[in-house]
Amino acid sequence: MAERQEGFVGSDPLIREKLVRDGILDSLSRKARKALDSRERASFLAAKVVEEASELAEQILHVAEGGVSDGVLLEIADLLEILDRVRSVFSLSANQVEEIRREKLRIRGGFETDRVLAVPSPIRRLANGTDVPLRSSLLVELARCRRADLAVAFIREGAAASLLPALREALSRGARIRILTTDYLGVTDPEALDLLLSMREKEHVGEIEIRCFLSSPAGEIFRGYHPKAYIFERENGRRIAFVGSSNLSNAALSGNVEWNVFLREIDLADPVDQISREFGTIFSASRSALVDHEFVRVYRERRKTPSWGSGLSGITDESTSPCPNPLQNEVLLSLAELRADGARRALAILATGLGKTYLAAFDCRGFFRVLFLAHRREILDQARETFLRVHPEKTASVVGEGEADVSGDLVFAQVQTLARSSRLLEIPPDTFDYIVVDECHHAEAPSYQRILAHFQPKFVLGLTATPYRMDNGDIFALMDGHVACRRTFIEGIREGMLVPFHYFGIKDIVDYEEIPWRGSRYDPEALERALTESRRAQETLRAFREHEGSKTVAFCISRLHARLLAEFFSREGIAAGYLTGETTSGERQATLRKFREGTLAILFVVDLLNEGVDIPEIDRVMLFRPTDSPTVFFQQIGRGLRLAPGKSHLTILDFIGNHRRAHYVLPALTGREPKNGNWAEEAGSILRQYKQERLDLPPGVTVTFDWEAIDLLEARILSSEPRETALLSSYAALWETLGHRPTLVEMALECEVHPREALQFFGSWQKMLENLEKRRPDLIILREDERQLFSVAGDFFREVERTAMSRSYKMVVLSVWLEREGGLSRPISLRDLSAGFRSFFADPLYRKDLEGTEISDLDHVTERTLESYVQRNPVSAWAGRNRKGEGESFFQYDSPSRTLSFLGKGGDLPGFREALQERVSYRLSDYFQRRVGVGSPRNPD
Repeated sequence: MAERQEGFVGSDPLIREKLVRDGILDSLSRKARKALDSRERASFLAAKVVEEASELAEQILHVAEGGVSDGVLLEIADLLEILDRVRSVFSLSANQVEEIRREKLRIRGGFETDRVLAVPSPIRRLANGTDVPLRSSLLVELARCRRADLAVAFIREGAAASLLPALREALSRGARIRILTTDYLGVTDPEALDLLLSMREKEHVGEIEIRCFLSSPAGEIFRGYHPKAYIFERENGRRIAFVGSSNLSNAALSGNVEWNVFLREIDLADPVDQISREFGTIFSASRSALVDHEFVRVYRERRKTPSWGSGLSGITDESTSPCPNPLQNEVLLSLAELRADGARRALAILATGLGKTYLAAFDCRGFFRVLFLAHRREILDQARETFLRVHPEKTASVVGEGEADVSGDLVFAQVQTLARSSRLLEIPPDTFDYIVVDECHHAEAPSYQRILAHFQPKFVLGLTATPYRMDNGDIFALMDGHVACRRTFIEGIREGMLVPFHYFGIKDIVDYEEIPWRGSRYDPEALERALTESRRAQETLRAFREHEGSKTVAFCISRLHARLLAEFFSREGIAAGYLTGETTSGERQATLRKFREGTLAILFVVDLLNEGVDIPEIDRVMLFRPTDSPTVFFQQIGRGLRLAPGKSHLTILDFIGNHRRAHYVLPALTGREPKNGNWAEEAGSILRQYKQERLDLPPGVTVTFDWEAIDLLEARILSSEPRETALLSSYAALWETLGHRPTLVEMALECEVHPREALQFFGSWQKMLENLEKRRPDLIILREDERQLFSVAGDFFREVERTAMSRSYKMVVLSVWLEREGGLSRPISLRDLSAGFRSFFADPLYRKDLEGTEISDLDHVTERTLESYVQRNPVSAWAGRNRKGEGESFFQYDSPSRTLSFLGKGGDLPGFREALQERVSYRLSDYFQRRVGVGSPRNPD
């Protein structure tokens, strides 16, 4: 076995880390040749046995997955060697060992029959916060420790109180306890610190010392502090630790889903010792202030206590200084952790009414100049007011509709104006430290892209209320895959942050079967004629009068539709107004003012209030247009879900017709997104639950459908397009939207159906395109060079599309290879593959895929170790296991030259590289979205 060099390498004194073979000493300095005492020798021997046994186990599993068996032989030899040394140390003869082995074999037999015994669960190495809460483990260790070091990002009063008896008992035995936390964001409760300090005033044999890592001490830059570690030294001198995700809060100690791993000294490389030494370094640093009563007094004064019951903006009245609410505090911590991990962009998905703008205003504290981007002036004006409440000391300026002032500390810019402005290129790229992209689902537009490409901020925060993948497009990739939070309107209602709703599904008298379908939508003119028919206007008026509400917004299909309904309601004695995209800014402001003041009872709008305009008093929403998208439905009802004084609920009146996507309302209404994009199947499930009165809805929410509306929905679900038609139609619709043939990644991020479903249905991407070609002769689906390429290399492309992936490694190999000149047409060395591997996983976002492997601490893994790992895993998988139908491998690994070669056909044909890159990018994007919970990895091209 090749000996691995681990840990930091530098000029510091050598630390004895592991037992090595005698021959290794010839290459080491004299500093390493120090004799071991008996206790040290036993510790190193035990660790070496575990190391060699682990490596043998890894090789056994490698062979089981199709790898070669040479490694098993080598590791057996290594394990026998160290076991022989153990026998020698304890003065045991080989005959004694053999005699015991034979006796056990005679009495109990061997392992020839592969019998497995079902036993109670083994020792748990993971405290997950649910069935294995960390609190229980901490109480056990406090009861038998002589020393405890606790490092957490924050301490809450309830958790401190629950551990207080155990801490006191430990101190009474003479234990020494050190606790290290931080003051960041003021999340640590002063009351918790008071409780812990109270133990210092008691007569104890032991001692307790508490320190606070200062996030921003005078004269020093901000530093995040995020460790969560609990280290204990038992009475016998052995040390153990729990390291993971739990801070000292009741939820984290028992209740939350948490991952905390149990570590022992005997574990490889003695991680407990490394953690303990690091704790000591930080604990004694000048930045870690001693916590005493004076410290707590000062901390309490400067800490801004979150206003837990103050609504969603985090404020109580116009005179108070705004503070984050609980949800915002949670997201602020998440954003701080992302930045501490090196993230420069992040997305916050929060339903309308959950305080996105205030969140951005709180998060940009500590950044000097801020740019806020939005596409409507109303959004800018509201954001400006919010930011100045949080930052009254800063100046603000606006870019939009005749204004182009970028001199303020806070600049609020209308995207269209800033992107068109000749001044954009004159503004230095580093002007802004922090950029907010409001309604971030618009950010794929060229105007947004131009602005974001120009500036070089320290951080970009994207805000959206849109939870659905199909409507979020590529904003996950735009924000580097970092999602700080995701909270839907259903979750907001459950948590009391939004009002509940009373939904009424009313049968629409319009027959949508008579309206022509053009590609992916109804003919606009025919739809407008049908919806403006006088009999339908009478139905809308009847519904308005039958259901309660004092301030109503009605969503229409067109400007004419909105104007005609407003005129009709006015003739019927109901004060009505209308707004469209063509309404001037001055007219909009005047109409909205009348609506807020109560002069107008109902406002007919066309898209304008889908986003950005906040009128919390809206208590009734009427939907007079077909639901084309769950997100549009969600944005529309979101206008009325905000909390307001005297408002108990929102009334939703939805006109349900026999249009093609009528069933989309059901998943949207319940906040559910179907797996694999099968909206009809999900809608059918929800409708069955409704009829059985089993819908899981938040308290106060009611859903009522006319029986005729139920009949329409059931018919729509049953008559949903055949799956093949739905798949191809959805893809064609996306094609028309984008103006080019969508890639697999674009389909995954923007289409109503996912490529996984398409690949499963058609068998390959090529087959799907060929089937689409038969249905849509008007589209140029495949070029002639692509047809030739697929006929030659189709088997290989199908293998890339469908090969199993327990980790991302196989696609990373191809991605690295494609970056090199010549791509797969030239062999690639193991050294170059490993270097590319290291570069790819240098990103903390993708480093998660290394967790639980021998290269998880990639920064400290030697080149030799990494090359060995890459060769044994992805290279071996490609070269030995994934095969074409006739049994040949697509790849060959040559051990003497340590190179990997592509044996498949077509590697030198035009378009091969692009076609392979498309598939690799999709597989990586899909893998990291599903397995690791992030968006698309960077595109190697």
